[in-house]
Amino acid sequence: MFEDGQESRDFVHVSDVSEAMALGLESDGGDGLTMNVGSGEQVSVHTIARSLQRQFTEASTLVVSGQYRLGDIRHNFADISAIGQALGFSPRVSLEEGIARFVHWVKMQPIAEDGPEDGLDRANRELIERGLMKA
Repeated sequence: MFEDGQESRDFVHVSDVSEAMALGLESDGGDGLTMNVGSGEQVSVHTIARSLQRQFTEASTLVVSGQYRLGDIRHNFADISAIGQALGFSPRVSLEEGIARFVHWVKMQPIAEDGPEDGLDRANRELIERGLMKA
């Protein structure tokens, strides 16, 4: 986890995003409006990591790197009141259900021949090389 793991984000399931897009395409209610799509709730990255850790039921260690990405903001979540009023959008997939679906999907994926390398080290090196993260 970057920083201290307490930074927060708005996690929304892809099926809710696609539902919001469909509502926007099928209705004139949002014409000319700028609307946020999200869950409307802020959740810490640490909370997500702990939930994933529990759902995978495998011994793992949570790593808080203390590193940060330049330009990243500490907290971010969507105000979804406009899309709710204009299009009747309300997210349907809870955070817990979304994580459960994600974990199920991950477990169904084949493991690459070079092992379960997730590319984190490579991604972090690239961020550092591009001046987007401090070493």
